[in-house]
Amino acid sequence: IHGSTQEIIWRYVVDIRILNKTFSVVRILDTIESFIWHECFDKTGDFEIYTRYTDDLYNTLLEDYYVSIPEMSDRTMIIEDREIRTDPENGDKLVITGRSIESILDRRIVLQQTQIDSSFQAGIQTLLNDAVINGVYPERNIPNFIMNLSSDANITSLNLAAQFYSEILLDVIESLCQQAGVGYRVLLNSSNQFVFSLYYGTDRSFSQSTNPYIVFSPENDNLVDSKYLETKRFYKNYVLVSGNTPSAWPGYPLRKQAWTPEIGTGLDRREMFHDATDLPLFVLDSGTEIPDSVYLDQLYQRGLEVLSANSKLISFDGEVRVGLPGYIYNKDYYLGDFVQLKDAYGHQVRTRVVEMTISENVSGKSQYPTLKSA
Repeated sequence: IHGSTQEIIWRYVVDIRILNKTFSVVRILDTIESFIWHECFDKTGDFEIYTRYTDDLYNTLLEDYYVSIPEMSDRTMIIEDREIRTDPENGDKLVITGRSIESILDRRIVLQQTQIDSSFQAGIQTLLNDAVINGVYPERNIPNFIMNLSSDANITSLNLAAQFYSEILLDVIESLCQQAGVGYRVLLNSSNQFVFSLYYGTDRSFSQSTNPYIVFSPENDNLVDSKYLETKRFYKNYVLVSGNTPSAWPGYPLRKQAWTPEIGTGLDRREMFHDATDLPLFVLDSGTEIPDSVYLDQLYQRGLEVLSANSKLISFDGEVRVGLPGYIYNKDYYLGDFVQLKDAYGHQVRTRVVEMTISENVSGKSQYPTLKSA
C-alpha cells in the first residue's frame, strides 16, 4: 500500500493481463485498487477493474481488448465499458468492466429460420455454423472461431427438437443449456482461436463413489458467511404452450397446443401459459408446412425452457476460505462440478458449482462460489 490515505493502491498477487485485438499482451496490471472476476457455468461472466485514473491506463485499457488472469482462470473477458469518475477529494477513478468472451455470440442473431431435430450438441453446432463458423454470408463468419465436440454421454445423449428465427444467438444457447443442465464456454487456445464447447461437470458429491468428495461446510472450516435460500415463489410445473395453426384447416382448434410435463394435482399443480406464436408453422422461404408432430415437439421444447426458468430454487452462496489448506478451485473442483453442501443448520444437499467470483482489494482476497441444487 502506498500513497496518501485518499489514494489506497494495492499490489495484486496475480498478473492481470491486457491483450489487444491481435491477442498480444500490451499491459500487465499489478497495482490497482480492486478487482472482481466472475465466471459462470451456463451464462456469460463479467469483471471489474477499479483504480485511479491515469491517461496511460485510459489509453491502454481500450474497448474490445481482452483481459485474462492465466494463473487463476482459463477464461478470458472482453473490455466493454470504460467509466471515469471524477472526485476532487480522493482523486479521479477509472472503472473498466466487461463480459466473458462467450458474449461475442451476442453479436449475432439466428438470421435464417432454423429447424433442428437432432442431438442437442448437433443442434448447437448447426446454430454456430450458420452464424459464426461457416454460414451462407462470409462476412458473418469469425475466422478463428471453432467448436470442440464433447464425447461426454451426459451431453451426447441429449436430443433437441426446436426452431429459431431472429433471436439473439447468445440468448438461444443460454436458454437451451440452462434447460438441459449443460454448461457452455469459449476458451482462447494457444493458436488464438475461440474454442466453443459444451460441458457437464464431474460428480464429486456423496451421490457417487468414483471421485474424491468435495464437501463445503463450516465444520470443514472452508466455508464462511454463507446464505442458504429455498424458494417456490415463482415455481411452475405445468405450462400450456400455444402456437400457430394454419387458416387452411377449418375447424381446427384456434391454436396448436403442447402441454409440458403434467406434474401434480390439486394444490401441488402450478400452471402457467406461454404464447409461442412467434414459432412459424411454415418454412418461411418455401412456404412448406412443418409437419404437425414436428411442430408439437418444438412447442414442447419451448415449454421445457419456460419451466426451467420457473423452477423451484435451492441456492447457496458462501465465501470459500483462501490461504488455508483445503480445496483449490480449478484444481480440485471446477465450474459445473457437483459437490456436497453442509451448513451449520443441518442442510445437506448435492449442489452444482454454477458461478465463481474471485475478488481482491486492500482488505484481501476472497472466493465466492454460487452453488445450486442439482
